[in-house]
Amino acid sequence: MKIDQSNPIGSQNLKPSKHKGMSLPVALIVLFFILCGIVALYIALPVLTNKINISQLLPTGSSNNIAKLEKPSMKQFASKEEFTNYLQQQSQSVSATYGTDQIAIRDTMEMAPTSEMGSLNTAPKAVGSGLTRVSQTNVQVLGIDEPDIVKTNGEQIYFSSEMPVYRVFSQGVETMPMIGRTESVSPKYQATNQTKVINAFPPADLAQIGQIDKNGQMLLDDKTLLVLGNDNQIYAYDISDPKQPKQTWNYKLADNTQLDTARLYDGMVYLITKTYVSFDNPCPLKPLTGTQTVKIACTDIYYPTIDTEIDTTYTIIGLKPENGDIANKISFVGSSNSSVVYMSADSIVVSYSYSGDMAAFMQQFFTENGKDFISQSAQDRINKLASYELSKEAKLVELTQIINDYKATLTSDDRLKFENELNNRMSDFVKAHMREMSQTELTKISVPKLEIAATGAVSGQPLNQFSLDEYEGNIRIATTVNPVSYFGFGSFQGGRSEGNANDVYVLDKNLKTIGSITDLGLDERIYSARFIGEKAYLVTFRQTDPFYILDLSNPRSPKMTGELKIPGYSSYLHPLTDTMILGVGEESNQVKLSLFDVSDDSNPVELDKYLLDEYWSEVSNNHHAFLQDEKHQVFYIPASKGAYIFSYQGNKLELTKAVEQQQSKRAVFLDDYLYLIGEQNLIVVNESDWQQVNELKYEDNPISDIYEKESPPLQSDLDNAPSNVLPQIDSVQVR
Repeated sequence: MKIDQSNPIGSQNLKPSKHKGMSLPVALIVLFFILCGIVALYIALPVLTNKINISQLLPTGSSNNIAKLEKPSMKQFASKEEFTNYLQQQSQSVSATYGTDQIAIRDTMEMAPTSEMGSLNTAPKAVGSGLTRVSQTNVQVLGIDEPDIVKTNGEQIYFSSEMPVYRVFSQGVETMPMIGRTESVSPKYQATNQTKVINAFPPADLAQIGQIDKNGQMLLDDKTLLVLGNDNQIYAYDISDPKQPKQTWNYKLADNTQLDTARLYDGMVYLITKTYVSFDNPCPLKPLTGTQTVKIACTDIYYPTIDTEIDTTYTIIGLKPENGDIANKISFVGSSNSSVVYMSADSIVVSYSYSGDMAAFMQQFFTENGKDFISQSAQDRINKLASYELSKEAKLVELTQIINDYKATLTSDDRLKFENELNNRMSDFVKAHMREMSQTELTKISVPKLEIAATGAVSGQPLNQFSLDEYEGNIRIATTVNPVSYFGFGSFQGGRSEGNANDVYVLDKNLKTIGSITDLGLDERIYSARFIGEKAYLVTFRQTDPFYILDLSNPRSPKMTGELKIPGYSSYLHPLTDTMILGVGEESNQVKLSLFDVSDDSNPVELDKYLLDEYWSEVSNNHHAFLQDEKHQVFYIPASKGAYIFSYQGNKLELTKAVEQQQSKRAVFLDDYLYLIGEQNLIVVNESDWQQVNELKYEDNPISDIYEKESPPLQSDLDNAPSNVLPQIDSVQVR
């Protein structure tokens, strides 16, 4: 065989060979087998090198129920008019999600306890005053700080109280000039917010040395303290002199804008804001004003090119904490529903969830399942409806009318039969297609440039930030797939919601799904998730608490290796050691602590458990409230009655110290002293013998009244106090 090299590949002229004994048919057969061998080698090599999971060669969904989701891409609006038209189109799509008077189709996820749940404590660092160990906020990714109500630099503790301080301006008596009568004047109560500045080390010098008249979540970078105020403003303070913090810059969020979350990494603060989309005037935006005005032009806003639910413009802003200068920013539209933010050293991933196309869902159902139980004329009308250029809402209305018209032709007996057939057939259809109706879109933003790096989509909804993780360039995400609820038509009011399923997806750097595990914990939902290196730990719950171990070492072929079923559930998972996981949750209306041995992936074991005489701990839905001290092998848990310090030495849970402290909030360790921070006081415990060494009662105590004048109030004065203050007044003198 001779190949004409002058022609391009794909258009070669095959000529008879001059070599005797090789006829044209034989040459073609030889060529065919050569090509088959090349194709086989092309397929086999990646499989042998673990670059392709052999299951991926099967049709999508043939073995793992992965839905065929359209991969979104992002474009920038060309003008304000294009943005407005886009919103009008999307609004028609979104309104269809909620059905019509005759059809009610909706997402029925019963929300599990949510949180921005946590992770490892930031590595202890050495600072001044001879300290060698200083704990930091419990965060998800080491080195990336998260906002919290307590921050420390090892010398001072900054505590932003979540309870307002009520100041009482009591004037004693007043003469009424018009009638010449003297009467006592009821005090005026004014709520003020406050961040306390506490000299922390050494414990003997414990004292409140200053305050900031703002409160909120905080970030601390060297000599700059950021207060993400509860008044929708962001304040920065120079704390070079902690006794007199000086405000250095300030930003105010727009009225229709809220701060979703923030991160501090490598000397840069990243703010993630959400601005409600105005359909009349969607852009330009000014999400922040103050030290600088952050302006977002219409042409700077990105949008997904697929149909989705839009009600929010996300803006990520990178700024320098020392002066508030804006370094970079990016904006894109999405949905505020179930939004979750995850950050690694390389990227910020923002996810939001939305429902699929309900109109198309119902049309597909009747097309595939209605031929033998609805009339041919009704089926023809449904098929024709699919070709109309109508909004999803309009199509759903028309579909409803078609079915109601058909039901009107039936006898009462046949109508009853139809409604029961519809209910049962829809049940099977929902099971087969529910992953198409519950979706989460992900947008990955590069750090620090803040550019869109990739977009992707998976089925289901993540619970919180711990449902997302990045490892070796791959994004891992755990979701609960929630079935749609479906109801009949017209007078039929029956309906049911099929059970949940839980999935884990692995996406590559371009957010393309390359591996998955589906149908974990059927009829349950995710209560907690934790990705640690090549492993993932998952807790689902309905009546028992299945604890799963997942092996993600081969991202293209992840697998579930171990399962343990125990009573109760864990809503926060924390790795105490490489082989020991702590679960914090609930059992029988009590706080439950579970110690899991995960050294054998195939056989997780609950080594020990402890039930606290408490109904709730903040750790269950806020990882920042948790503290682990690896040196002493203890951890801190706050609850309503006090602070609890547990030891996990010897693979056992032992309550080492219990401290009665109303509204215990956080704990930090400085060297070998544990500081227990509550709303009323701060207690210091020596970790060498667990004895209390000092206590600080705050100068401005939110649980007692502050009087601007020496004269104490009359009993009648107290009768006018706010109802939420009176039960807390226990230190005033009544005359």
